[in-house]
Amino acid sequence: MAAQTRPIRFGSFAEMAGHLDRWAARTLTTPEAWEAALVGSHDWLEFAPRNQALLLSYEIDGPAAGMETWRFVPSTENGRGCGIRAGEHGYPIRVPITTGGMEPDPFVGGTRPTRSQVERWEWRPVFSIEQLARKPIPGSLVPVEIPEALTGPAGRGEYTAAVGRVVTATVRGRLPRSSDPDRMLADAAGRLRRSSERPELIPALREQVAWLVAERVGHAPGEHPPPFDPSLIKPRERWERLLDVLDPARRLAASLGVAVGVDLVGTSLPRMQIVDDRVVPAGRRHRLPASTLDALPVGRWVPVGPYTQTEWAARGELGSGNGAFLRLNKTAYVAAVENGDTVTWRLEDVAARTGNGRLATGTSRDLNTVRSDVAVALADRYPALTETTEPVQERTMRTNPIPVGPVAFDYAVAALADSEHYTRDLLTEMITTKLTDSDRGDLPEADHARLATLLGSAGVTPATTVAVLYADGCEADTVARLMPTIGVPMSDAIRALNGRWNVPNTEAAQLVGANGREMRAAGCDATEILTVRPESILRALPTEPHLWELTAGTMATCGHSPTTVVGHLINHAPNAATFAAGVTAAIDDPTVGVGLAARLRAQPEFVSATSERYGLTPAETATILRDERVPMTQALATLGHRCGFDDAAVIEAWSGRRPEIVEHSPTTAIGKMSRITSIGGTDIGTADELLAMLPTAIGPSAPSRQLFETMDLPTDIPELRVMETAKP
Repeated sequence: MAAQTRPIRFGSFAEMAGHLDRWAARTLTTPEAWEAALVGSHDWLEFAPRNQALLLSYEIDGPAAGMETWRFVPSTENGRGCGIRAGEHGYPIRVPITTGGMEPDPFVGGTRPTRSQVERWEWRPVFSIEQLARKPIPGSLVPVEIPEALTGPAGRGEYTAAVGRVVTATVRGRLPRSSDPDRMLADAAGRLRRSSERPELIPALREQVAWLVAERVGHAPGEHPPPFDPSLIKPRERWERLLDVLDPARRLAASLGVAVGVDLVGTSLPRMQIVDDRVVPAGRRHRLPASTLDALPVGRWVPVGPYTQTEWAARGELGSGNGAFLRLNKTAYVAAVENGDTVTWRLEDVAARTGNGRLATGTSRDLNTVRSDVAVALADRYPALTETTEPVQERTMRTNPIPVGPVAFDYAVAALADSEHYTRDLLTEMITTKLTDSDRGDLPEADHARLATLLGSAGVTPATTVAVLYADGCEADTVARLMPTIGVPMSDAIRALNGRWNVPNTEAAQLVGANGREMRAAGCDATEILTVRPESILRALPTEPHLWELTAGTMATCGHSPTTVVGHLINHAPNAATFAAGVTAAIDDPTVGVGLAARLRAQPEFVSATSERYGLTPAETATILRDERVPMTQALATLGHRCGFDDAAVIEAWSGRRPEIVEHSPTTAIGKMSRITSIGGTDIGTADELLAMLPTAIGPSAPSRQLFETMDLPTDIPELRVMETAKP
């Protein structure tokens, strides 16, 4: 269900640095990967450079923000902000904790005191756009608009003048005279070291800083930044050097924005502190933050909500519906929350020296009676409670509620939904006693999104809510959008769409946005997972060529194009042998296989291994590289690997007579899918026959961790058997 199912925590700088070391060693290995990191950082210009590197290491796309920030972005559900999908864990970034300001209060509404001067630094979670259950409406995330006078060829003069003002004001001392804004920015970047301990930027990295700043306003000198090969330095220095580029680029872009009157390091999301007070930190003895408690009036009940079960859980509470808080003194308060057909309340004191700070608990019939019940129960401890006469919430309840507990009530609703007698009128009669007057009036004519919310407010479980939506005639695409918001696990969502709505597993997984693990938990087979989420398997495969052969061949039979297959292999294959095994298994035509690998900028070693696995000679390989118009440096590096770095053999292969290796033009074959008939020289027939050869899951202790065991998933899938392929 969730994109990030496990929390990420860094207990020290060494742990964070180790995480970035591993990411840099795995990812920052080529000039293309370095360029991708620079371009990808544009999504998070509002964050400090180290936080940008952390977000890059988490491999997320698009904007990221705290839970409260997302709530201020309008979602596709009218009247509601974006919401985080149930079960998601945020990605930690380092943020300053400051003093003396105000921020929105997620518990009681309004604002509460926050901080404005840096006091300390803490890890706080942010969530990516793919973790949202309620997505932003189109057009709600608008990038910063650059003034027309600054963009395009006509704005070059104003841009140059603004850069001159920026570098003069930002850099101490004189810079070399120049009328070229790119030269001025590069010279300024060389003087803006991240710290005195960091070395000066080399010319290529200075030019990258200038390119990043210029690209922000549409004046970049070319489509790509100057190349830089990070593979020549150690992993620790790779990400440190990346920060050396991002830091002056962000500072110069911010200064340029001030000069032209626009925030060039701004975000399309609402501006606010990245604070996630709805999530209760581990080890906190009380659930209400001190800043919220300070904002509550003493001796007066403050109603809150209604919140769904998931939203209450994010606040550390077990409940669904409305709630209320009563502050007693500086450190003590009472919290009351609706939970099914009762209201649970507790008395907590944040200054208690023993226990968990909870001094008393109890239950009441509803929020209207909780005031008197609390006053009676706590009269000896807090006599002033008898003087609080203001009601918690004005609402009229039916005098004859259904006499069943939460479990029996849920079973009754589920039985109605699964019976042939279901109608909206019968449902209304059954749950009307669990709702407020306003909600009760909405129920007969509520659309399915509103119906799901009302069922949650009444205490109905997510599984029963899905059954009701099916009985009520809800369409599959609508219920797929609602399932994450009502707390249905992703695997159960796929099963429900398949079992009730007869939606194929692959289509169901795409509708709910499931990943490979969630599809596996739902009972999807290898073909279905590779059709929808091939990266889930590829990221975890070990360095055994026959498994990459099997996976890539299955991807081809699933309908993925050669370009897609080769692109995935470039991104995930750990070495040349596994890459070559995958390409040759998925694409029969050597011209297509080698040509795509070279054109998509696979590493020269990978292209060389692929041509060798196809059985091509160096001269035939050179012919393909020439036909694909591969840059000379890349072609010669590939032939160098192919010829054992024998200069004479490379020259002979490149300049020799052109051999005829295929019957048709290679350019006409690009993008066409050849029928896969064999892997490793062994006939495999159809994709179904291939899947029948996959092995039963045997656990990580086996000699070879097979296709699904590398994903750390449950093993309750149909028996599969892997064919031991012969080497060509």
